[in-house]
Amino acid sequence: MIAWLNIGGWPAWLVVVVGLAAAAVAVERWLYLRRGRIPLDDFLRGIFNVLDRGNVAEGVALCDDTPGPVARMVRAALLKLPDGAAAAREAMIAAGVAEIPRLECRVRVPAAASRVSSLTGFLGTVLALINLGQRIELRAPLVYAGDLAAALWQSLVCTAVGLAVAIPCFAAHQLLVGMVESLLVDMEDALRRVTDHLEGRGAAPANGES
Repeated sequence: MIAWLNIGGWPAWLVVVVGLAAAAVAVERWLYLRRGRIPLDDFLRGIFNVLDRGNVAEGVALCDDTPGPVARMVRAALLKLPDGAAAAREAMIAAGVAEIPRLECRVRVPAAASRVSSLTGFLGTVLALINLGQRIELRAPLVYAGDLAAALWQSLVCTAVGLAVAIPCFAAHQLLVGMVESLLVDMEDALRRVTDHLEGRGAAPANGES
C-alpha cells in the first residue's frame, strides 16, 4: 500500500490525509449522534408519569440523567412549566432550535472530504498524464513502454486512491445525515406529545403546589 502511495506521489498522500481527517470527524459525529438517540416512548412515558404526580423536580432530574437533544428540550419545558403550558412550549421550541446547530456540526465534513479527495485524485491523474505527454515528446520517435510505465502507474494510482477515499466519505456523510434527520423527527414528535400532554392536563405549578 505504501509503495502504491509513493507511486501516486503527493496527490495520493494528500488524499490519504484528507481521508484520515474525515474518518476521525465521522467517528466522533457518529458517536455523538448515536448517544443522542434514546427510546423516545419510554422516556416520555416516564416524564408523563412524574408530571401526573406533580413532581416536576423528578422530571428535571430524569432529563439530566438522559443524554440527547430530546431530553434537553423537555428539561427546558419543565423549568418553564410554572409559567404555564404556553411558556413551556416556547421554551421547548427555543431549546430545540439551539440543538440543531449541534446536531449538524461537522456533518458536512465527510461530504467535503469526498469531493476534495476525488478532485485531488483527478488532479494527480492529470499531472501524471502531462508528465506522460512530456516523456513522449522528449523521446519521440523512439518511445519505449518502460518510458511510459511510471506515468501510467501514477495516473492509475491517483485515480484509484481518490475513489477509494471519496466513496466511503460519501457513504459516511449519508449515514450522518440520516442520523440527524432521525433525531429531528424525534424532537418534533417529542414537542407535539409534550405539548399535547401539558395542554390536556393544564400546566400545574412545580411539585403540585397551588
